[in-house]
Amino acid sequence: MPLCVLDRDLLDSWFTVPSMLSCPNGTAHEAFPTVQGSTSPGVFKRAVQDLEPHIREHAKIELGGLQQSFRYFEECAEHLRAQLSFVGPVEAYARKYMRQFTPSGALLVGIHVAHNDDWRLADENVTHGGGRKHRFPPSGYFMEAMAKFRRMYQEVRFIVVSDDPRWCLSQPLFQYPDVTVVRHRAFTREDKEILKGLGAAVDMAILSRCDDMILTTGSKSWWTAWLGRRNGRVIYYQNEFEEGTLVRDYFPDSWQPLGDHVELESQATLSALGELLAASTMANSMVQNAVCIILPIRDRDLQVDIFKTYIRRQLISENIQSRSVVVFVEQTPGLPFNRGLLLNVGYLFLERGGHICTRMYTHDVDMHLQGNMAYHNATMNALGKFHINHLSARASQFKFKMPYEQYMSGIVGFAPALYKEADGYPNSLWGWGGEDDVLFQRVKALNATIHRKFQGRVLSLRQGHTKRDRSHTALKDGIMLNQSMNRVKGIPINDGLQMLQGHLSGILRSFYETASREWRLLVDPNVLYNASAF
Repeated sequence: MPLCVLDRDLLDSWFTVPSMLSCPNGTAHEAFPTVQGSTSPGVFKRAVQDLEPHIREHAKIELGGLQQSFRYFEECAEHLRAQLSFVGPVEAYARKYMRQFTPSGALLVGIHVAHNDDWRLADENVTHGGGRKHRFPPSGYFMEAMAKFRRMYQEVRFIVVSDDPRWCLSQPLFQYPDVTVVRHRAFTREDKEILKGLGAAVDMAILSRCDDMILTTGSKSWWTAWLGRRNGRVIYYQNEFEEGTLVRDYFPDSWQPLGDHVELESQATLSALGELLAASTMANSMVQNAVCIILPIRDRDLQVDIFKTYIRRQLISENIQSRSVVVFVEQTPGLPFNRGLLLNVGYLFLERGGHICTRMYTHDVDMHLQGNMAYHNATMNALGKFHINHLSARASQFKFKMPYEQYMSGIVGFAPALYKEADGYPNSLWGWGGEDDVLFQRVKALNATIHRKFQGRVLSLRQGHTKRDRSHTALKDGIMLNQSMNRVKGIPINDGLQMLQGHLSGILRSFYETASREWRLLVDPNVLYNASAF
């Protein structure tokens, strides 16, 4: 049966479609009876695949509807892919663009971000593509999809292609060194003409040359993945369509679905947790570490993912990756954030787990060292326990200046013995701010010296504090010392590590080893919210 394509302008400009598919002059849609396919992109109709009965009855037919199901092409997939090769200029540009990544030898993962269309449709509550509504993925989807590939491969490069590259460049998860957001530039005058009318085709050609793919929504994502490399992995957003939309035949079985939320990988058993909490120290499994880093978090999955990539590279550059431990201490939802309590829990976890640290850092998850800054400092360690190194004295969020003279927050390194002797942070400050000023007073009372490294800088990723957290502090941006001092008046002298010892088993719900020498703790502080609990 001869086959011809009526509207082939797009096909002709993007792909090398065989000339035999051209329809005779004067052929129009109304010339033939129509066999209507599904109005939903993800539903396979057997009647559309088996056209022989219609041909016997009408001789010539027109095929309508949506045929965006992998099942239509199962028997001729390789033949169809061979026919739909990109036109020469588009393929040549994509080849030139991708050449820059060849020397690295990294696995290339394409990310298609259909941002403009899907955000507009979501805002206007518009449907398209057979009455379906698209849902643009949240940042957690991208974060976890990228984390899967980072865990899977030693070297990976993410190639982000989007109808809104400016938006992509503004997103923290696309600002990391292993991510490239495609911004087309003309290598030649011919390239300029190609990009003027065929930018979308070039995007598709670039993605098709990647090893694996992460999809967002829409037909372009689907077709790019289907036409791409056969052995590559494809992750798609499983919540793309509104509930009730029929998409059972839309995604091939070999593609991997991923939803909105991040799942931690290896939960410790209750028996292991009990053993940890029952022991004052695990003397038989003591581990000497150059650096231990404790990070208090809540609702910060995106920053955690970015930090993990940053810290692994940083520790490797300092050659201490095998002698360092990173602990994320996460607070459950509900109550105002309690940074001091979480940091104390992290310290007790390390102590009871037998992790001996030369230097222990309390560390905000949104801060990254820049330039020649380093965590491991032999000179500082040699000075003894009464010396503190404050690495974030020049942070971008404060325009690289100290917000006030006694500021001691962000990234602060202690000898663990000093942190314990000072009794750590207070546990009773709920909300944002003040806990670091209490610890400042405690270490100064012990005549400790604070060293501030002014030759380096710290990058602060932007993040907000919830209204609920702020309402418990009455503090505004740009903390001033007198405001903080009003907040910490009345903190008991014994409100710290020692007071927390007996409550640890009641608030530490679980702990996870998310990677080698990397832990995540879950803390539920509800029993401590009432001051009488202490």
